Amino acid sequence: EENMFYLSGKIEALDVPGEWHYNEKTNWFCMWDPTGNRTTQLTHSPTPPITQHVGFKTKTYAFDLNKKANVTIQGIQFLATTVRCADCDNLKLMDCRFDYPA
Repeated sequence: EENMFYLSGKIEALDVPGEWHYNEKTNWFCMWDPTGNRTTQLTHSPTPPITQHVGFKTKTYAFDLNKKANVTIQGIQFLATTVRCADCDNLKLMDCRFDYPA
């Protein structure tokens, strides 16, 4: 019988391009470049050592409009997020772009 498991939360486990690790305590982000290059390390400092553009999701919803009425959102580009609306009345999304909505 095979015993399979998945290890997460350990930077030492990065072994495939595109995998990443984030340490919430230190705000340190490390990613194995999707092209297979060495890892990229980013920190929240005034001059982080960024060698390429990396984007990642920080919020589930850009706007939470539950039980709101008469709202217009216009001309916004959303990246890896969406708008939450339940029990809304007269919600208009105009000229907006949603890339990787989730």
